[in-house]
Amino acid sequence: MNENSLLKQEIEQIRSDHLLRQENKRIIEQEINLLYQLIVQKDEMFKELQARIIEAQSNFQNNFKDLQKSKERNKALLRVLKSKIENCTDNKKKIADQKVEINKLIEQLKIAEKTIENLKLIIKKKNFIKS
Repeated sequence: MNENSLLKQEIEQIRSDHLLRQENKRIIEQEINLLYQLIVQKDEMFKELQARIIEAQSNFQNNFKDLQKSKERNKALLRVLKSKIENCTDNKKKIADQKVEINKLIEQLKIAEKTIENLKLIIKKKNFIKS
């Protein structure tokens, strides 16, 4: 009986070990499936991140190109503005020169008026002397 008992215990132990191995196998398969899902998710996230990086690079390049175009437009506008400022400065100088000329002409007119008045007086005196 002792031997039967030992055999039964061994059989029970073998069954128990077999059940444990099956449970371990099931757990390992679950863990493998979870790891596979994590790998798939990681790959998807990596692809999404790559797409976002590519989009960000494209946006950066487009923004940089727009910035360069804007810079060139601003340079052109600045050249136009400088030219207009130079024209204004030239016009101010011309106006100042014209004011000087006008003042000279006014002085000449005043002198001419005095000369005319003096000539009128001389003519009056001559007319008075003649009469």
